[in-house]
Amino acid sequence: PPWNIYQDKIKAVTIKEGVTHIGAGAFKNCTKLKNVDFAEVTSIGLGNEVFKGCSSLATFDFAKVKEIGNNCFEGCTSLDTIVNYNLTYVPDHCFSDCRALTTLPSDNLKTIGEYSFSNTGIVSLKISSSLLNSTAKYGFSNCSELSDVKIICTGTENLTISEGLFSNCGKLSVFDNSHMNVQIIGDRAFYGCSSLTEFDFGSILSYVGSYAFANSGVHDIEIVTNSPLSIGILAFSRMANLQSLQIGGGSGARVIIGNGVAMYSGLSEIKISNAEIGQLCFAECDNLLTVSLDNVLTIGSKAFENCITLREISLPSSVQDLQPDAFIGCSNLSSILIDEDNPEYSVRNGLVFLNDTCLYLVPPGATDIYLDAETLELYGFNDKNHWEEVNVLALATKLKTISVAEDNPHFYIISNNLCTTIGDEKTLIFVPPSNESVTISGINRILGNSITGSTITSIHICASKITLDPQALCGCDSTKEVYVYAEEIILLSGSLPYLQTVPVGGVDQLIGTHLSKLSINTDVLQVDYRCIISADHVVID
Repeated sequence: PPWNIYQDKIKAVTIKEGVTHIGAGAFKNCTKLKNVDFAEVTSIGLGNEVFKGCSSLATFDFAKVKEIGNNCFEGCTSLDTIVNYNLTYVPDHCFSDCRALTTLPSDNLKTIGEYSFSNTGIVSLKISSSLLNSTAKYGFSNCSELSDVKIICTGTENLTISEGLFSNCGKLSVFDNSHMNVQIIGDRAFYGCSSLTEFDFGSILSYVGSYAFANSGVHDIEIVTNSPLSIGILAFSRMANLQSLQIGGGSGARVIIGNGVAMYSGLSEIKISNAEIGQLCFAECDNLLTVSLDNVLTIGSKAFENCITLREISLPSSVQDLQPDAFIGCSNLSSILIDEDNPEYSVRNGLVFLNDTCLYLVPPGATDIYLDAETLELYGFNDKNHWEEVNVLALATKLKTISVAEDNPHFYIISNNLCTTIGDEKTLIFVPPSNESVTISGINRILGNSITGSTITSIHICASKITLDPQALCGCDSTKEVYVYAEEIILLSGSLPYLQTVPVGGVDQLIGTHLSKLSINTDVLQVDYRCIISADHVVID
């Protein structure tokens, strides 16, 4: 508009007779505007952003306003009085950032648009159930003074709380839904509501969105629903005050628990029934003591990662899909029990087996394990030259000793190390990781990823002829010294610690290592042409 050059000078606006509509942005950012006079107008419509950024506008009379556009009063930071608001709707962003506004403009509203009252000064909110269900996403987000919300029942409808509706309302301590059933809670609905300590989920809940209560202050969560329920990723994550979590479906109702649902929470007790547990669901819950599972079908990858206070767990007969790394990093978990009626998994000698003969899971807190004669396979073990994605033995980071039955047809122990025969070669396949110094002798080959201990600082290898497969020592993050004594040594590409493959001109070149000393004593040394030996001190004799 032509008066834009006077934006910082306009203090009052009078709308003359005959004007029926004010176009978009007409008085946007008129920061000194305090008075708008519609006395000569019968009715008028306001377009988008008409008074956006009018930071001195404190009072507005809507008596003549028949329609209103999006963002119309956004950023009117002094607006604290609204009179004669006869419209039944509030459009998107209409009053967002009106920090002086402490109440809704009318008791007759039927719909509220996206971000309509975001970052306003509303302190207390009484809202009908029908209006709540018709309030769009982030409608009251970032209302830093909002302390309580009371839902007034106006019918038989169930509650739908839209995405981000009360997110980052840090002072919100009471959400009173008068025991009305909540059916849907959108993504981030109560994200960052750090003062909210309790919430009534009702009995028909069907959806909890991603991050719905993340970083909130709720102490205990109890969800028992008669409807199929889906819980989104990280829905209850980073809730430091969360102590107990109970989630269960009623008869025929299945609960799908999303990835990372309660990561980094303060949980000490979990009860889950009729559910499927996704990846990383309870990872980093380092106060977790008790886990009760009933009719659970799936336990996903790293579901309980680094739950360092968890000491024991019992799995029901219903579990059909248990990922072998579900308890990775649970360094004090020494007992895993499985119901004897489980058709997939069993426990023998404190170890979890798949189909009775395949060692599938070792409790991460185990210090000593025994492989009996019926242990014929190790899950993830590829008898060609390496372990696959999961080395089930390496997950037991406290493991010091492995013993094997004398009549086991596949595995045996040499110098406290687990070995097998591949072709005609005695092959080392695993070294207990919880040792500082490792001696390897009497074998012809070291399999890839067979030495993974984070505490191993030195490795001594003695043999007549020895082959180090790719990745043979690459899992030894703390290893500083490697000594090899043999008549003949073959170093294959990527066999030494911390070497990484970098494509250079189409040829894999291995560079970099953290070794301080590499000592090789041999008559014959064969080095793969792609293997670059690099250490602070290299001795080849």
